[in-house]
Amino acid sequence: MKLFLIAFLFILAVSAASGQSSTLYNLNFPGLDSDTIRLNNYQGKKVIVVEFHAGQPDIQNLLFLDTLYRNHAAQIVVIAVPVDDFGTPMSSAALRNLLRDTLQVIFPVAGISKAKKQNGSNQHELLKWLTHKSQNWRFDADVTVSGEVYVVNENGVLFATLKQQTAQQQSSLLQELINLQVN
Repeated sequence: MKLFLIAFLFILAVSAASGQSSTLYNLNFPGLDSDTIRLNNYQGKKVIVVEFHAGQPDIQNLLFLDTLYRNHAAQIVVIAVPVDDFGTPMSSAALRNLLRDTLQVIFPVAGISKAKKQNGSNQHELLKWLTHKSQNWRFDADVTVSGEVYVVNENGVLFATLKQQTAQQQSSLLQELINLQVN
């Protein structure tokens, strides 16, 4: 009986550990373009998530991320999450026009949502996964400023979070993270 219990606990522990890498890929959420963003489409790639103020987007940062995405599309996906926690957002139509028509960014963009944990069930589900250790198995920290970046490796493991930085700082850090092999 003791051996059976030990074997059961081992199987349970292995299942929980392997479940952490698949949890991210179970997420689906509405995109700004009225589509559904399905994270299972990005298995095997690094996922770079940036949340940004939907009322005053950091245009330089979004253009940098778009260039990064275009140059490394085989290795990464960039997903932007516009949020309204930092002030009044522009309308979804105005934001879509800015991002798609004016800036011509091509990476997936979620619908406007909430970023902070205090929003409870209204917190965007991707940001909920990124900010709750019970879901990502690595970090437990709330979104504190617009422009935070999260990096998930090819196996679905969150391995880096970056607070808002200058474009030059962020550029060199993200280039290093893209090339880094983390298990």
